[in-house]
Amino acid sequence: MSIISVSLEFALLVFAGFLIMRIKLVNSDFRGQLSKFVINVLLPCMIARSLYGRETGGGTDIPMILLLSVATIVLLFIAGQAAYVLLGRGDIAKTARFSTMFGNFTFIGFPVVTELYGQSGLFIYALFTLPIRIVFYAAPYFLLSPDRGPRRIDPKGILGQLVTPPTVSIAVGLIMLLAHIKPPAFIDAAVNALGSAASPLGMLIVGMGMADATPQLIWHRRRACAAVLLRNFAAPAVMLVMLLLIPADINTKQVVFTYAAVPVPSLMTAFSVNAGRSDEACRDASVTVLASTLLSVVTLPCWIYLLKILLKA
Repeated sequence: MSIISVSLEFALLVFAGFLIMRIKLVNSDFRGQLSKFVINVLLPCMIARSLYGRETGGGTDIPMILLLSVATIVLLFIAGQAAYVLLGRGDIAKTARFSTMFGNFTFIGFPVVTELYGQSGLFIYALFTLPIRIVFYAAPYFLLSPDRGPRRIDPKGILGQLVTPPTVSIAVGLIMLLAHIKPPAFIDAAVNALGSAASPLGMLIVGMGMADATPQLIWHRRRACAAVLLRNFAAPAVMLVMLLLIPADINTKQVVFTYAAVPVPSLMTAFSVNAGRSDEACRDASVTVLASTLLSVVTLPCWIYLLKILLKA
């Protein structure tokens, strides 16, 4: 499927989710429960099957993928830290730093990769995002919390955020792949059916989360646009340079680049609330998510298309 077709499908599903909430077919409680269901049930099924469903690694350079993941974390942290310093180290600067480092690699990244690159791309993406996912769940405590002097680290709390159904499903899928374990056909069919529902429902959830968005809301909090510009433009540009310089295969580069091109993570607001940030900072985080997601309908396909041209893929 072409990137244009994927973008149109993405936009249509997001709009459908937006419309469902605006006309009040469902309430915010339903959205929250659906998000939990997708993250804890459907997404793990999709990830696990993308791994164990392959006969072999398919020639995929697994060490290179994991190395790329670590390099991405380091590179985008450096870029985010530079933005944090330049923006004055305040609340907006913290939001901008986090937005530079992390994107919506679950609800948007997985569906886009699945549509564009199929099961082989999903295999690469699941591996690539594993180290990122681990840092993603631990980072808010250190990167978003207000400056209130020394903080007490809660290892159990951080561990609880790291050990989640998606991360466990990656471990299970890899073990099954390496041990050549295949489930019975009826179990595999059920897992595949559940996993295939993750992408469209994920897109609907993105749209539902945008139901309260208005042009006035975004305009009155336009200072949050610094984080949007960093996530939608700076992060992809930085990653583009890195991927053009490294000796990875074209398919891996394209899949990895999807992570850089997706918008601000939808959990940004929840992370801000849990980190104890001010109401003002939490509202700015919400606007950042909304504006970045809206803009990504245009920027995401443009960045992916630019990489294809440069790679001559």
